[in-house]
Amino acid sequence: GSLIILSIILIGIFGPLVVDERGILPNLSHHLVPPSIGGRLGFGVNGIDVLTWLIYGARMSLFVSFLVTALSMMIGLPVGAFAGYCGGRID
Repeated sequence: GSLIILSIILIGIFGPLVVDERGILPNLSHHLVPPSIGGRLGFGVNGIDVLTWLIYGARMSLFVSFLVTALSMMIGLPVGAFAGYCGGRID
């Protein structure tokens, strides 16, 4: 499990170095083209490179997960520390 999560993090960080940003722009001349040298995982309905979709999707997923974790820590740590300090019914 750790290797899968680490690989997703590495793909999210270093993936844009591998793919071309033009792959996220629609290109109808590449409509549903199978995998080839130009598109390693092929092209989707709008002619968008599937590998580029996956990499930018991983980046967005990582951003949202780190943001939610940071926000929950900003709320949970003070509440937990206050409850632990006061003890009794509040704890």
